Amino acid sequence: MRKMLSWLEKGLLVVATAGLLLMMLSITVDAMGRHVFNSPLRGNFEMTSLYFMVILVFATLSSNYAHGVHVRLDVASDGLKRRFGKTYTRVTALICLPVFALFAWYTCIEALAKFQHLETRMGAIPFPVYLSYVWVALGTVTLALRCILDLVAPLDIAEDAAHGGGEAAS
Repeated sequence: MRKMLSWLEKGLLVVATAGLLLMMLSITVDAMGRHVFNSPLRGNFEMTSLYFMVILVFATLSSNYAHGVHVRLDVASDGLKRRFGKTYTRVTALICLPVFALFAWYTCIEALAKFQHLETRMGAIPFPVYLSYVWVALGTVTLALRCILDLVAPLDIAEDAAHGGGEAAS
């Protein structure tokens, strides 16, 4: 399970990297077009806000959690590490799992509803909004799976480094 989730996370990181590069390119082309040629790139705002930023945030959620680079409150996490020691990863997963599982459940239901209605957002160009909901659902599901894995079989960073991986949760 750990290996399969790691492959999924790596694939999502590739997609997020491509999304970041495309976002930078589209913003550059839009700015050049707007200020140099007085002709902005139509639909760039929608493409950036509905796709590239969503992909960038949600495709990296699980991997960031696994590598311990997610946003966290160090005061609380340091206190939990001292209090729970080696079971810190399990405690963190136990706290986070209900929230992320509920979020994953809701986003999957929402993504299915958007797909059923083929929801589109009108702007400079009509964009299919339902496609961006896929990334939200995929990101939250992988994060919930990572929490389940850390609850059942946590892998410490020291153990992970000894195995030559990079999939530990902290």
